Amino acid sequence: MLRHSSAVYINDEPVSWVLTHDDNSMGIMYTREEYRRQGYAVDVTIDLAGKIIESGNIPFVQILESNNQSPGLAMKCGFVRAGKCDWFGVEV
Repeated sequence: MLRHSSAVYINDEPVSWVLTHDDNSMGIMYTREEYRRQGYAVDVTIDLAGKIIESGNIPFVQILESNNQSPGLAMKCGFVRAGKCDWFGVEV
């Protein structure tokens, strides 16, 4: 399975990135502290969403209720809240 990603590099070092999870949702997003508030998170998120669309899929995110920052970022990037979901897991 192809897993898309996007990153911003400064001086050959990644400063902001976003990856896709196994279910193809966007996540694992991080921007190094000293590079925050410069728009890099929006840039990588929009870039990754574009790659997902180009591959014929629909970009989506799943955000934990306890995550207070990601909903604002998602809305800045054009995402809309579609509803809630429950997660279940099995420890192997």
